[in-house]
Amino acid sequence: MSLSANFPTVRPSLALDFAATRSLDPRITFTRASTATYYDDHTVSKAEENLLLRSQEFDNAAWVKQNSIFTADATTAPDGTTTADTLSEGTTAAVGHYFNTSFSISANTTYAASIFAKNVDGQYVFITLRGASGNIVYAVFDISAGTLSTSGALGTGFSVTSTSITSVGNGWYRCVLVAQVGANISSNGIQIGMSDGSAITSSGFPVYTGTSRTIHLWGAQVEQRSSVTAYTATTTQAVTNYVPQLLTAAANVARFEHNPVTRESLGLEIEEGRTNLVLRSEEFDNAAWTKTASSITANTVVAPDGSLTGDKWVESSSNEAHWFAQDVSITSGVAYTITIFAKQAERSVLQITSSTSMQGNGNAFQNFDLATGTLGSSLGGKTASITPVGNGWLRCQFTDTASATASGRFIIAVVNSTAATRLQAYQGNGFSGIFIWGAQLEAGAFATSYIPTVASQVTRSADAASMTGTNFSSWYRADEGTMYAETVSPSPATGQTYLSADINAQTRMSMYTNAGAGSWFVRDSNVTQALISSGSVTAGVSFKMAGAYKVNDFSAAAQGSLGTPDTSGVVPAVGAGSFFIGSYSLGAQLNGTVKKLAYYPARLTNAQLQALTTV
Repeated sequence: MSLSANFPTVRPSLALDFAATRSLDPRITFTRASTATYYDDHTVSKAEENLLLRSQEFDNAAWVKQNSIFTADATTAPDGTTTADTLSEGTTAAVGHYFNTSFSISANTTYAASIFAKNVDGQYVFITLRGASGNIVYAVFDISAGTLSTSGALGTGFSVTSTSITSVGNGWYRCVLVAQVGANISSNGIQIGMSDGSAITSSGFPVYTGTSRTIHLWGAQVEQRSSVTAYTATTTQAVTNYVPQLLTAAANVARFEHNPVTRESLGLEIEEGRTNLVLRSEEFDNAAWTKTASSITANTVVAPDGSLTGDKWVESSSNEAHWFAQDVSITSGVAYTITIFAKQAERSVLQITSSTSMQGNGNAFQNFDLATGTLGSSLGGKTASITPVGNGWLRCQFTDTASATASGRFIIAVVNSTAATRLQAYQGNGFSGIFIWGAQLEAGAFATSYIPTVASQVTRSADAASMTGTNFSSWYRADEGTMYAETVSPSPATGQTYLSADINAQTRMSMYTNAGAGSWFVRDSNVTQALISSGSVTAGVSFKMAGAYKVNDFSAAAQGSLGTPDTSGVVPAVGAGSFFIGSYSLGAQLNGTVKKLAYYPARLTNAQLQALTTV
């Protein structure tokens, strides 16, 4: 007999498909006293962008040279590679000494243009964004003193928004011009060149006689935004990347979670309350974070929430362990989970470890390979995972249990090998690093959704969804019936509840995870009537379970596997109570998502239970 022949013929009196509808049935009461984060199926934010081609190949024909001579790959660039070019101004009299290229430009738009420059004996570098003749905006930088020399604009709608010059080490500066361009853009592009300090002309460059002075240049970038971000190299194609945006739901607004990479709809999010114990969760440059042999460049990359708040951790040039950390109060015997969003830059291996007060089993640690999205070497048998969230960002998770009531230190290090030991020293170079954002430390054996903090710890309240009164009793049958749930748990744990019809903890019918399996639990007046387990709950995989009840006739199936039926017991009188979604009356939240729920006003056959839950 085919599987479909055993599908229920009775129609459900309740059918909720949260994954498909992404909405709440009006009979459901939902509460959560705080905001909470989640991903939807479409919202993205622009991340890395560079509209210029051949961004570090100035000798290439993509760049038109005007009275300037380039020597390619002549010196060490800010990223440690020998890809920086040398520009010589030549000796031609009364001309501009620059190079230029065009890019797709939009009228009345703000752009951030930048170049890395290092002085040899040339002192000045300029950046000009140019529209039609006489319509320009420019900035001139003194790369000897590390200061802005001058800036200005000509033409209607062209104006300087901001400028900056920032040392990036070894004599290199990143020079930035953020500017508004007007409507007159019939001829457009960027000009970069040398200056002797003469005024910029209406053509966008200074006119003077060169004396063969030189400077080093690397990494040109133009972005359509009001702030510069971390440099992104290009070759034959411009780059515009997007990151799935982590959103924030208001208090008492349900979250319908999605996989940020595949965009799969996962259903209604139901989580227990948790507190992020670390302060300044997105401000690693703050004094709340202790830095050793490392530094932080703040707000240099677009973070998973779409804001320019991602920091860059940069190693020192010393030969030692390179890390940052924060101390928090911990309680002996309590499991704690630390997570952080990270993305590779010049380095790609992050390590999470903890202080001795957290290490009852020794110096536990876990290495995370940000390049491959896999776990590296570890010690101590602790729980860890690495989860992609889009555009190269990964959420790294590490769980440890406190061995003392004390001040505990959770340490995030960068190492130079996936096989590195705990806090292994290596020779830094002073410029390499990784991107980081959104640290979280919570009491619990697994991670929950991200909770941002500033000056104090922040609590995300528990999600609660239920039906009461006639919203429940109108579809519920007291003498017999079948309940069905399809859920996803990122971190399955005993006690996580899929659904429950109950008056209280002593009188209820519930489905929940128990020792890695699904359990159908029936209790009346604190006396267990049935406890049937079946199926195996796997992290991140849809779990289907159905439980049937009738006097002296209880059964359950999960993932197509039938548990051992129970032929003795009464049906608890829960109809006057409530129907809880992803929890029961005392909480025990799923800490995952409910994709589907259904109720059949009949005790389905065992074969039908199996068919209903077959994956």
